Amino acid sequence: MLFRSAPDPVTPEPQPATGTRATIGNGVVMEIEAPNRHRRTKKVWYEVFFSADDPQGTVTFQFKKGSKTKTKTVPVVDGVAEYKWKPGKKWRTGRTTVTATYLPSTGSPYEAAAVKARPRIRR
Repeated sequence: MLFRSAPDPVTPEPQPATGTRATIGNGVVMEIEAPNRHRRTKKVWYEVFFSADDPQGTVTFQFKKGSKTKTKTVPVVDGVAEYKWKPGKKWRTGRTTVTATYLPSTGSPYEAAAVKARPRIRR
């Protein structure tokens, strides 16, 4: 008699990012805070705030401009996920798309979601 193992838990894919705010369930909202302009020579904080203090999981920041991409995953601590980013010297000026994707930890009542901002990178 053969026994089947339990299937691996599947993490649902987040809905595509449509703006700076997204609902993750139970009336909790996540919002990205990004500067409108960012000098290429400065480090600037990019933050995701949650309306509740208890969401556990990680937020993946993806910075994308043309074919260049920078990805960084940070944990959510006290309802905030933050990353300080400085574009490299070869990062082109102009609009950069910043996407923050929330992935809840296993057993969390919240859903995966994504938010997006488009800061302007200057010299």
